[in-house]
Amino acid sequence: MILRNLPSIDAVGKTQDVTGSFKISSSPAPQVTSLHLTVNLSTLQTDEPMRDRFVRNRALETNQYPNADFTSTCAQGMPAHYSDGQSLSFQLPGSLTMHGKTHQETFAVTGKLIDKTISGTATTTLLMTDFDIQPPDLANIAIAQNKVLVTITFLAQEK
Repeated sequence: MILRNLPSIDAVGKTQDVTGSFKISSSPAPQVTSLHLTVNLSTLQTDEPMRDRFVRNRALETNQYPNADFTSTCAQGMPAHYSDGQSLSFQLPGSLTMHGKTHQETFAVTGKLIDKTISGTATTTLLMTDFDIQPPDLANIAIAQNKVLVTITFLAQEK
């Protein structure tokens, strides 16, 4: 976010309201065979409640488009062999639907599987305008950049 005559600052929105499921196979080589995540965008919060209301009501229009959904059916760059507890990195391409628009995005994932628990982070950079979202501009005083860094920190256990 750029404030007139001030250095740019990062506004960080967070939510715990993320649900989903995924399937992985471990033989013959590790592979993500399907993944679906839903993020409730109406629960995003920053350190500024007034900004939160503006983003929910005007930019994301969460009354009409409350969720962001990501679906993938493959992973790229998985290692041929994997041992329990080993850290790994791979790419997870898929379809992200937000604000009524679907766009192809790729998350860079790092994580590890220990016993039946998987943990890690997935990140991507997207453009708001790819989803017909105009970057917020508050009276030309506070202007958001079009580029958004999305980070998902995850911890999941086998059911």
